[in-house]
Amino acid sequence: MYKKIIISVFVICSIFVADAQTFKKDDLLIDLGAGFGESWFTQIKAKPMFNISIENGILNMSNFASLGIGVYGSHYNAYYEKDEYLTSVIAVKAVLHFTIFNSRKFDFYAGSLDGIIFNQSHYYIGNILFSDDTIMPYTNILIGSRWMLKDNFGVFAELHSFYPLITGGVTIKL
Repeated sequence: MYKKIIISVFVICSIFVADAQTFKKDDLLIDLGAGFGESWFTQIKAKPMFNISIENGILNMSNFASLGIGVYGSHYNAYYEKDEYLTSVIAVKAVLHFTIFNSRKFDFYAGSLDGIIFNQSHYYIGNILFSDDTIMPYTNILIGSRWMLKDNFGVFAELHSFYPLITGGVTIKL
Protein backbone atom coordinates (compact mmCIF):
# COMPACT_ATOMS: atom_id res chain seq x y z
CA MET A 1 0.00 0.00 0.00
CA TYR A 2 2.83 2.43 0.88
CA LYS A 3 4.44 1.75 -2.50
CA LYS A 4 1.26 2.74 -4.34
CA ILE A 5 0.94 5.95 -2.32
CA ILE A 6 4.53 7.02 -3.01
CA ILE A 7 4.28 6.20 -6.73
CA SER A 8 0.95 8.08 -6.93
CA VAL A 9 2.46 11.17 -5.29
CA PHE A 10 5.38 11.13 -7.76
CA VAL A 11 3.04 10.78 -10.76
CA ILE A 12 0.73 13.53 -9.53
CA CYS A 13 3.69 15.84 -8.89
CA SER A 14 5.05 15.14 -12.36
CA ILE A 15 1.74 16.03 -14.03
CA PHE A 16 1.77 19.57 -12.66
CA VAL A 17 5.01 20.74 -14.26
CA ALA A 18 3.35 23.91 -15.52
CA ASP A 19 2.26 25.05 -12.04
CA ALA A 20 5.44 24.66 -9.94
CA GLN A 21 7.12 26.27 -6.95
CA THR A 22 10.50 27.83 -7.64
CA PHE A 23 13.15 27.05 -5.03
CA LYS A 24 15.49 30.00 -4.53
CA LYS A 25 18.31 31.36 -2.41
CA ASP A 26 17.50 31.62 1.32
CA ASP A 27 14.58 29.17 1.12
CA LEU A 28 14.64 26.63 3.98
CA LEU A 29 12.90 23.28 3.47
CA ILE A 30 12.28 20.41 5.87
CA ASP A 31 11.32 17.08 4.26
CA LEU A 32 9.79 14.27 6.33
CA GLY A 33 9.36 11.04 4.43
CA ALA A 34 9.24 7.29 4.17
CA GLY A 35 10.78 5.04 1.55
CA PHE A 36 11.24 1.51 0.29
CA GLY A 37 14.03 -0.29 -1.49
CA GLU A 38 15.51 -3.70 -2.16
CA SER A 39 12.80 -5.53 -0.21
CA TRP A 40 10.63 -5.17 -3.32
CA PHE A 41 12.92 -7.52 -5.24
CA THR A 42 14.09 -10.00 -2.59
CA GLN A 43 12.73 -12.11 0.25
CA ILE A 44 13.88 -9.52 2.77
CA LYS A 45 11.01 -8.16 4.87
CA ALA A 46 11.77 -4.46 5.38
CA LYS A 47 9.80 -1.92 7.32
CA PRO A 48 9.49 1.50 5.74
CA MET A 49 12.65 3.57 5.89
CA PHE A 50 12.01 6.92 7.57
CA ASN A 51 14.02 9.99 6.64
CA ILE A 52 14.37 13.66 7.37
CA SER A 53 16.28 16.31 5.49
CA ILE A 54 16.85 20.01 5.96
CA GLU A 55 17.93 22.05 2.96
CA ASN A 56 18.84 25.71 2.55
CA GLY A 57 18.97 27.60 -0.76
CA ILE A 58 22.46 29.08 -1.08
CA LEU A 59 22.82 30.18 -4.72
CA ASN A 60 20.61 31.25 -7.63
CA MET A 61 22.14 30.31 -10.99
CA SER A 62 20.54 32.74 -13.49
CA ASN A 63 17.41 31.27 -15.09
CA PHE A 64 18.53 27.64 -14.97
CA ALA A 65 18.65 26.38 -11.38
CA SER A 66 19.13 27.11 -7.71
CA LEU A 67 21.56 25.25 -5.47
CA GLY A 68 20.47 23.89 -2.11
CA ILE A 69 22.74 22.36 0.54
CA GLY A 70 21.62 20.52 3.66
CA VAL A 71 21.69 17.40 5.78
CA TYR A 72 19.90 14.07 5.42
CA GLY A 73 19.24 11.26 7.91
CA SER A 74 17.43 7.96 7.61
CA HIS A 75 16.89 4.68 9.46
CA TYR A 76 15.30 1.33 8.66
CA ASN A 77 15.01 -2.24 9.93
CA ALA A 78 14.89 -5.33 7.71
CA TYR A 79 14.35 -9.01 8.48
CA TYR A 80 15.09 -12.23 6.65
CA GLU A 81 13.87 -15.33 8.48
CA LYS A 82 15.54 -14.97 11.95
CA ASP A 83 18.15 -12.42 10.79
CA GLU A 84 17.84 -8.70 11.54
CA TYR A 85 19.51 -5.75 9.79
CA LEU A 86 19.52 -2.18 11.08
CA THR A 87 20.76 0.65 8.88
CA SER A 88 21.18 4.37 9.52
CA VAL A 89 22.50 7.06 7.17
CA ILE A 90 23.83 10.54 7.87
CA ALA A 91 24.71 12.53 4.75
CA VAL A 92 25.22 15.94 3.21
CA LYS A 93 22.55 16.76 0.62
CA ALA A 94 23.47 18.88 -2.44
CA VAL A 95 20.60 19.54 -4.85
CA LEU A 96 20.02 21.54 -8.03
CA HIS A 97 16.43 22.84 -8.22
CA PHE A 98 15.67 23.50 -11.87
CA THR A 99 13.94 26.85 -12.41
CA ILE A 100 13.49 26.50 -16.18
CA PHE A 101 9.79 25.66 -15.70
CA ASN A 102 9.19 29.12 -14.14
CA SER A 103 6.33 27.74 -12.10
CA ARG A 104 4.95 28.63 -8.67
CA LYS A 105 3.89 25.21 -7.35
CA PHE A 106 6.17 22.59 -8.90
CA ASP A 107 9.85 21.97 -8.13
CA PHE A 108 11.89 19.47 -10.14
CA TYR A 109 15.34 18.70 -8.70
CA ALA A 110 18.33 16.36 -8.87
CA GLY A 111 21.27 15.93 -6.56
CA SER A 112 23.41 13.70 -4.40
CA LEU A 113 23.70 12.45 -0.85
CA ASP A 114 27.23 11.85 0.42
CA GLY A 115 27.96 10.64 3.93
CA ILE A 116 28.22 7.57 6.13
CA ILE A 117 26.05 4.46 6.41
CA PHE A 118 25.95 2.51 9.68
CA ASN A 119 24.96 -1.17 9.39
CA GLN A 120 24.26 -3.51 12.26
CA SER A 121 23.52 -7.16 11.45
CA HIS A 122 22.34 -9.98 13.73
CA TYR A 123 22.25 -13.27 11.86
CA TYR A 124 22.32 -16.99 12.49
CA ILE A 125 24.57 -19.63 10.97
CA GLY A 126 23.10 -22.85 12.22
CA ASN A 127 22.15 -22.13 15.84
CA ILE A 128 24.98 -19.64 16.43
CA LEU A 129 24.13 -15.92 16.52
CA PHE A 130 26.62 -13.55 14.88
CA SER A 131 26.69 -9.75 15.03
CA ASP A 132 28.46 -7.37 12.68
CA ASP A 133 28.77 -3.60 12.89
CA THR A 134 30.08 -1.73 9.88
CA ILE A 135 30.53 1.90 8.94
CA MET A 136 30.98 2.64 5.25
CA PRO A 137 30.93 5.62 2.88
CA TYR A 138 27.49 6.34 1.42
CA THR A 139 26.74 7.98 -1.93
CA ASN A 140 23.33 8.22 -3.51
CA ILE A 141 22.11 10.08 -6.61
CA LEU A 142 18.50 11.29 -6.55
CA ILE A 143 15.90 12.95 -8.74
CA GLY A 144 12.68 14.29 -7.35
CA SER A 145 9.67 16.50 -7.67
CA ARG A 146 7.87 18.62 -5.15
CA TRP A 147 4.34 19.96 -5.40
CA MET A 148 3.61 22.87 -3.07
CA LEU A 149 -0.04 22.66 -2.03
CA LYS A 150 0.24 25.91 -0.05
CA ASP A 151 3.00 28.52 0.23
CA ASN A 152 4.65 26.65 3.12
CA PHE A 153 3.42 23.05 2.74
CA GLY A 154 3.78 20.46 -0.01
CA VAL A 155 4.45 16.84 -0.92
CA PHE A 156 7.51 15.31 -2.56
CA ALA A 157 8.59 12.09 -4.26
CA GLU A 158 12.15 10.97 -5.06
CA LEU A 159 13.88 8.19 -6.96
CA HIS A 160 17.29 7.18 -5.60
CA SER A 161 20.14 5.18 -7.11
CA PHE A 162 20.68 3.28 -3.85
CA TYR A 163 18.56 2.39 -0.85
CA PRO A 164 15.96 3.82 -0.52
CA LEU A 165 14.94 3.43 -4.15
CA ILE A 166 11.70 5.38 -3.77
CA THR A 167 10.81 7.83 -1.03
CA GLY A 168 8.10 10.40 -0.54
CA GLY A 169 6.49 12.54 2.09
CA VAL A 170 5.72 16.08 3.14
CA THR A 171 7.69 19.32 2.81
CA ILE A 172 7.51 22.25 5.18
CA LYS A 173 8.93 25.55 3.93
CA LEU A 174 10.10 27.93 6.64
